Amino acid sequence: MKTLCLSIVAFAAIATASSLAQNARPPGPRPVAPATIDAGGGEAVAEAARFDLKFPGGKVKDFVAAVSKAVGKPVNVIVPKEGEGTQIPAVEVSRVTVPTLFSALSNASQHDVAVPVSTQFGTSTEYKTAGFNFRTEEPFAADAVWTFLVLNPAELPAAEPADHPSRQVQYFPVAQYLTHFSVEDITTAIETGWKLQGGPAEPPPTIRFHEETQLLITAGTAAQMELVPQVLQGLSPMLQYPRAENLPITRKARQIIVPKLEFREATVMEAVEFIRAKAVGIDPEHRGFNIVVNTGAGELGKVTLSLSETPAMDALKLIAELGGMELEVRDYAIVFLPPGAFAARTATPAAGNPAMWPGSPPVGR
Repeated sequence: MKTLCLSIVAFAAIATASSLAQNARPPGPRPVAPATIDAGGGEAVAEAARFDLKFPGGKVKDFVAAVSKAVGKPVNVIVPKEGEGTQIPAVEVSRVTVPTLFSALSNASQHDVAVPVSTQFGTSTEYKTAGFNFRTEEPFAADAVWTFLVLNPAELPAAEPADHPSRQVQYFPVAQYLTHFSVEDITTAIETGWKLQGGPAEPPPTIRFHEETQLLITAGTAAQMELVPQVLQGLSPMLQYPRAENLPITRKARQIIVPKLEFREATVMEAVEFIRAKAVGIDPEHRGFNIVVNTGAGELGKVTLSLSETPAMDALKLIAELGGMELEVRDYAIVFLPPGAFAARTATPAAGNPAMWPGSPPVGR
């Protein structure tokens, strides 16, 4: 009998508390509980509409439009101005709901970043969350309003604009190329490639030569840096030929074609002066090229020949042979030397020294 009375009293107390709790709730519809997935034992909320989505990637507004199209009605997402440029990765999902899709994307984007922080003891590192997040107060409501938030700590460095890709510095050893090419030849070829390549105008790529280490130091974007080894690779086949063939003065002497040459018992000096004058007249720049004649004390032969439409370089080689002289091509001059002049020279030259024409190894000045 006592047990029955106690049970009745307990039931009455529970009923009274429940009644008071109901009277304390403000009027209006009951709030919807946050969305959860019923794993067994929990109260399941009505399931939202499911849909398939294949999004190739793009800005957040494009993503929201794709979701709205897949759902079949507008999805309300507020995107602040600072978040409009955020890129959403490519998404391909099946049988998803808006809340689960937004939640999965938010979690996938978030990551910890190291942020340097100055303290009285120096600089330390803190880790903060970066990424983005879709938030709402009522995820399963039919007309839920979502807010797109960018999680970007103020201490993080600003992202570099898309039209200014990150620059890098690279070093290229070029000592082997300097036996045949000048530094200016190499840098001009690279800079010409950069101009043809196009790309961002600011800041332009830069190139410097460090003489002590024979290194070419370049700075620019990854695409610009990839062009440098391509240029060097293109120059490599020329290294198998005598250096004289690669010099600018040699190329110019080959390009100047003398219409007619007629010598009868002419001296080497007379023949050379004729070639020199013709080169200046034929050269579009009217500069010709430098020719130096060192006859020495020996007796020279006479020059007798008749040629037409002949490159100036070929004519000079023939004049040197007929006159009993040696021909040397240097960086800034084609030099006639007396017989045996090369015998007294150093056998092992430094990079950039002249070369005898034709086919002789480089010799010292």
